[in-house]
Amino acid sequence: MNEYDYQQIAPKADTSSNLLDLIFTNIPNTTCDISIDPLVLLDKYHPPLIISLDIRTRTYAPPTYTNCNRRRFYAADYGVIKVKLNLIDWSFIDDPKLLLDYIVDWFYKILDNLINEFVPKSLPTTHQRPPWLTSEIIREVKVKKTLQ
Repeated sequence: MNEYDYQQIAPKADTSSNLLDLIFTNIPNTTCDISIDPLVLLDKYHPPLIISLDIRTRTYAPPTYTNCNRRRFYAADYGVIKVKLNLIDWSFIDDPKLLLDYIVDWFYKILDNLINEFVPKSLPTTHQRPPWLTSEIIREVKVKKTLQ
């Protein structure tokens, strides 16, 4: 526990002065209280807890796409993607020195690289009619076809 700088926090003792629910954390300013307004039925040995964490996160901006290409995920080579995912050394997830934001960013970069490599792109089809082809003309053409 000392290796990861964990501290033990617990709610106030119950009626018999026992601490039954323990929380271990290495996040500073973590607090734990017994819920005043529980959402579930009370259990006298394990009361519902409110745990407050002071977590700072960076705002995530989704990537902006400059072209109008669409990904054709149905045509992706999922077999190769699975093999590539199995070849990745995932030990960075267990590194206690890395922040969660960095781990998530790294994971997204891995996925983005695999998508760029193994998911084909295609131009979207446009369903715009020429400006002269109005709904009235389309209706007249349909009427004409039914009369033929």
